[in-house]
Amino acid sequence: MATSASPLEVTITQITKEEDFLPLAAIEEAAFTGPQTTLFYGASASHDPSIAAARHTRIFKTDPTALYCKACLPSGQTIGLAKWNLFKTAGPHFPWPTSGFAGDANVELLNWFFGCLDEKRNAFMVPRGKGYLYMALLAVDPKCQRMGVGRKLLEWGLEKADREGLECWIEASPAGKPLYEKVGWREVGFTDVELRRWGWTGEEKVSRTVSMFRGVGGKSEV
Repeated sequence: MATSASPLEVTITQITKEEDFLPLAAIEEAAFTGPQTTLFYGASASHDPSIAAARHTRIFKTDPTALYCKACLPSGQTIGLAKWNLFKTAGPHFPWPTSGFAGDANVELLNWFFGCLDEKRNAFMVPRGKGYLYMALLAVDPKCQRMGVGRKLLEWGLEKADREGLECWIEASPAGKPLYEKVGWREVGFTDVELRRWGWTGEEKVSRTVSMFRGVGGKSEV
């Protein structure tokens, strides 16, 4: 992982072509390691980005709420991606995929986990009675992390949200939480996966995902 504090010069653009998803899937697989790569999605997923590329392509073509953007260097190399869902109503919404995973993926675990995330998000957002912008995915090439790329991908969506007067939601790792707090999100809940229960044999015992809310313009008052 890069440790330089010097920001990279990148351009953030919305994805409009299906051929973008294979290199983006390779970045996603490189960025997420540990239980989410093997226990959740299966060991084969880390060796075959075409599985995730096909899944994202299907979402891109069939889900009108899905917005994908990418971060590119001046050379044109893609080094990061983000996926947002622009919901025009409070919901309930269920944006997570239920198919298109590797053959050795733990579909039972994925459905339970995504169901927990949906339940917490809908319980919080539905009573608010209005649409919102949901950040579902942020991934940066490990060689380019800690160089401001993730922040710029975030700002692409947050600028859109603030222009349109939208609140925002994200599910974050504990490691990513400080970045999101800097731009106005605050923790409103969490989901813990007891890894040993699902067959994980590594050192980690619990995988935590933090539910976070951001008010319009970064104001977190509910």
